[in-house]
Parts: sequence; structure tokens; C-alpha cells
Amino acid sequence: MLDEIRVKFNASRLNKRINKAQEAFTNQVKIDTAQYVPAQTLKLSGSTEIRNKNTELVYRTPYAHYQYIGLVRTDSRERTFVGSGEKKPILTGRPLKHNKSIHPKATSKWFEASKKAYLSKWISLVKDIIKNG
Repeated sequence: MLDEIRVKFNASRLNKRINKAQEAFTNQVKIDTAQYVPAQTLKLSGSTEIRNKNTELVYRTPYAHYQYIGLVRTDSRERTFVGSGEKKPILTGRPLKHNKSIHPKATSKWFEASKKAYLSKWISLVKDIIKNG
């Protein structure tokens, strides 16, 4: 004779908490990270979108990638400012100098800076929502 014990687990309540925690986490990352995003006009930080079921923050400007990398880019004549439609394909080894008048903590790799400052807060937020709903 085979003895067995069956335990049925209904994950719907836990899944609701996980989804709620994911949404809260992503929104909090967006809020906490904004102060590290380079800004002259707030166009870059204002372009932030939350996508893929609250798992991605996307900065939607043509220059977001280069601001994040933090290196000056130029065209073949070493111009940093070019006309509309012209391309600046060359990355130099020179670091960008970020304007800090709007965001004094502005930096390249702004997510990493924010994570360093707020990771324990984010972990606590997620744990609290998972535990308490």
C-alpha cells in the first residue's frame, strides 16, 4: 500500500501580491532614480515609460543611450552638435559633463547610482507588500 499526502496550493493570492509588489517597485525605482538622470530640460527624465508588465523602465529619447554610457559622441569631423538628420556615430573616450542645475546628483549610469542609494528601501518595499498585501 502506498501512503501519500497531497497538499494543494492556490497561488492566486500570492500572485496578486507579487504583481502589486512589481508595480510598486518599478514605480519607486522611477521616482528614486529621476534625481540621477541628467537634465537640462527634463525631456530625458520625462520620457520614462514603464513597460512589459512593470518589469522595464525605458528612457525614450534619441540620446538616452549616450547619456547613460556617459561618453561624448561626435561625427567624423569631431562635432558634438550636428544638424537635424545628421549622425554622430563616433564614441570618444571623453566623459560627458552633466549639467547639475536641475538634478544636482545627475550622472551617467543613473540606475546604478540610484540602486546604490536605495536598494535596501526597494527590498523592504517588496517584502512588505508580499508579506502584508
